[in-house]
Order: sequence, then structure tokens, then C-alpha cells
Amino acid sequence: DDKKRKPSLATQFRKSLEVLLNTLRQCEPFFIRCIKPNEIKAVHNFDRERVVQQLRYSGMMETITIRRIGYPIRHDFNEFVHRYAAIAPALERMHKKAEARGDRGDQRTIAIKICEIALHGQDYQIGKNKVFLKDEHDAMLEQERQKVLAGRILALQNAVRRYYAQRQFQRAKKLALWLKQSWLCYAERRAYCEMRNGFRRLQAVYDMQHIDEKRKLYYETLPRIQTVGKAYLARKNAKMRPQAFGILQEKILQYLGWRDFRREQVKALKLEEYEKFRSDEEQLLTPELGPEKAREAAQAAYDARLVNLEEDIREQLRADIIRAREKQSGIKRRYRDDNANGEDGLPGSQRQLKQESDPFKTDVSRNSFEKFAAKYFQHGYDSKHTSTEIIRPLLDLKSGVDQKAAIATFQMIMRFMGDKEDITPPPTKGTKNDKEAQRLESQYDIIVPELYPIIAQQHQMKLEEEEDPYEKKKTKNIRRKAMDRIRAFSKKSVYLEDRLKN
Repeated sequence: DDKKRKPSLATQFRKSLEVLLNTLRQCEPFFIRCIKPNEIKAVHNFDRERVVQQLRYSGMMETITIRRIGYPIRHDFNEFVHRYAAIAPALERMHKKAEARGDRGDQRTIAIKICEIALHGQDYQIGKNKVFLKDEHDAMLEQERQKVLAGRILALQNAVRRYYAQRQFQRAKKLALWLKQSWLCYAERRAYCEMRNGFRRLQAVYDMQHIDEKRKLYYETLPRIQTVGKAYLARKNAKMRPQAFGILQEKILQYLGWRDFRREQVKALKLEEYEKFRSDEEQLLTPELGPEKAREAAQAAYDARLVNLEEDIREQLRADIIRAREKQSGIKRRYRDDNANGEDGLPGSQRQLKQESDPFKTDVSRNSFEKFAAKYFQHGYDSKHTSTEIIRPLLDLKSGVDQKAAIATFQMIMRFMGDKEDITPPPTKGTKNDKEAQRLESQYDIIVPELYPIIAQQHQMKLEEEEDPYEKKKTKNIRRKAMDRIRAFSKKSVYLEDRLKN
């Protein structure tokens, strides 16, 4: 019956208590005492008197009092020195040096000195491994530490702000200097451009007036010169032509001699180069074919190169012959046109001069050079002065020979005015400047047939007038002013002839 009896409440309590005690023996329990903020357990309602009463009944007030009487704040020497060394800068440097050396033997001494500096005359204790402090001592140390850190933060902020302010000032200074320099450069450039444009306009006005004066003088004197000298020019024209052809023939022979010498020189260089190729090929083929076969193969390649060289020379000679025939036919056609007589018995050029000569004065302001350039100049050219070479003629010329002659004449004028260097002699060694020599050769071939008859004619006129005192005396009073102009032009012609000869 006892076994079947139900357990009583006391038995159940005892069993539960035994289980709880066994569980507590196996664990490390921590008991938490809860404090009720109020009796009704309402939210956001804190009853101060009720809470103090619960703390007093639980013994917490006595525990707090006992803890205050003792040293509740305890720091290791390393932790204490690491946290509060900033209070004494010298000790902080000493601590950092010790840490750099890996030496921790001075931690206790540094902690004692920190306490003496910050807590002089206060109740604190230095243990074997720790520093024992009270709450007010810890508050004092924290306050001193905050002061030191605040000062350092302010110093760091000042340094950073000073750095940014200096950098901003330097940038503003550089920008101001750049703006100043840019403005000064702009002002100087604008003043220079205004002065340059003014001088250009002044030069253009002066040149226009000078040309106008020359034109007026020509219109006043040329009709008189024409009436007096047309017979004289007709007689001298026959005497001038053989001499001009003789000079031109001499010049052409000089040019042909130079051209043959140049070709022989190039041929000699080619032969030397082919000989070198033959020896190199013979050396390369000797290990494979043997000395005899290698020599035969190299000689065959050498002969083929010679054949090609001779063929190139013959092609060049044929091209030169064709070009010379074309130039000769053009020169003959030009002489036929110039020598064709009109109704008055004058050559074509003199008849055209007579037709263009107008005894009446003309208002040249209506036909200025600027208007002519704006109307007839092609390819974007204008009437302004330029020191660069032109690649196309100023006017719309249909013939290729006329275009080349115009470009060559413009280059000669540039050399005469000093805007371009003189033509240098062609090189005597090597083939580095062959393209430049060909370009100069083509210019020479264009300039000589176009300009030499005019130059020789003016030169012969000057010589004949100096040799014939009767004609000179006869036309002295009539052509005094005009002859000065003609002599000046003759001197320029002689100068150009010397330039062509050199």
C-alpha cells in the first residue's frame, strides 16, 4: 500500500530541492537580485525611495560604503602608464623609449612619478603589480588626461587648419600670378599686333605711293622714249640675238657638263656599291657552292645589275632629250611671237608697250593693288606681305610651264629680298641630297629660258648706249629721267645674270 500511495507535496518539494542542489553543485551559479522600480510595475515610473529601500535591505549600501573606504580602482602598471603617461610629457617620452627597447622594468617607477605629479598629497597606494586608487583619484587623473588630450587636439587642429590655409593661400597666389602674367602677355601682344598692323599699313601706303610715282613717271617718259628709240631697238635687236644665243649656249654647256659630271659620279658610286655587293655575295655563297661557282654566281648578279644600270641611264637620256626638245620648241615659238612685226614695224613686245602707254594721267586710286589681289589672286592669297614660300601661283595660270616659272620667279624675288637663303651648290659626294639637287635643277631649267633673253636684252641695250656717244648725246635731254630708271633695272638684270652664272 505504501508503494502505491501517491507522493505528498513535501516529498515532491524535497525531490525538487535535491535536483536543484545537484544541479548547483555541478555549475557555478550567479544570483541576480532584481530591483523593482515601483510597486505597480508601471512603465517610465521610477520610485526613488522604494529603490533605495530595496538597496539598503539587500546590503548594497553597506557594500558601496565599504568599497568607497577602500581602493576600488586598480590598474596594472603597464595599463596605468599607457593611459596616463600623457599627463607628464617627459615621462611619456621615457615610456615610449622603453617600449621601443622592449624594456618594461621602469613601468613601476614611471607610475609612481605620474601619481606624484597628478596626485600630490593624496591617499593612493602603489602595490607590487598594481596601482590602487580611489574614485576621486581616478576622476582627477581622467580630468588631467582630458586636459592634455584636449590641448594636443587643439594643437593638431591648428596645425591642420594652418596647413590647409597655407595651401589655399599658395594656390590663390599662384592663380593671381598666372592671371597677372596672362593679362600682361595679352596686353603686350595686343599692343604689338596693333603696332605691327600699323607698320604694315604704313608700308603698304608708302609702297603704293612709290609705285604710283613710278607709274606716273613711266607714263610721262615712255611715249617719248618709244618715239626716239623704236628705230634704235629695231637695229640692235639683230645684233643682240647672236650674243644672247652665245651666252645661253655657254650657260647650257656649263649645265650639261655639270649634269654629266653628276651622272658619272652617281654611276661611279653605283659601281662601287655593286662591287661591294658582288664581294659580299661571293663570300656568302663560297661555303655552299665553292669558290668557283660562288664567283660565277656573284659575277652573274653583278652583270645583271650593270645591265639594269645602263638601261636606267639610257632611259634618263631619252627623257632629257624629249624635255630639251619641248623646251626648244617653246623658246622658238616665244621668239616668233616676239619678233612678229605689226603695222608700225615694231616687235610684238614693243607694239604691246606702245598700246599700253597712255599719255593721259590715270587715277590709280581706283585700281589699287589690294583690289587687284582681292579680284584675281587664287588659293586664298591676299595683298599682305608674306615671308613663306608659295606652293601654287598667285594668279590662275593654265599652263604648267607658266605655273612653274611663276613659283621660281617668286622664290628668286624672296632670295633677292633676303627672305630666303641663296641656292647652295649641289653636293659632290654621296647621294643624300639627290632630291634637292633635282629640285634645283628643275628650277634652273625653268628660270634660264624664261628670264635670260630679257636680261641679256637689257644688258645689251645698256652696253650699246654706252658705246654709242652720238645716240647717247642725242637722247640725253629727252630721256634723262627715264634712263636712270632703265639703268637701275639693267643693274638688277646684271645682278640676276651673275646669280644665275654662279
